[in-house]
Amino acid sequence: MKVILLKDVKGTGKKGDIKEVPDGYAHNFLIKKGVAQEANAASISTLKAKEKKSG
Repeated sequence: MKVILLKDVKGTGKKGDIKEVPDGYAHNFLIKKGVAQEANAASISTLKAKEKKSG
């Protein structure tokens, strides 16, 4: 499952990274704890817009 990290996660990646992680890890840890969101078309375009705006 692809997720966008909302915070730095040790051993996984930095804030703003798009990572492929196992479904269970994504649902039971990352999304549940609020440190990631599912990477779908809308969330990816929002992330790219934020990156472009911040420079």
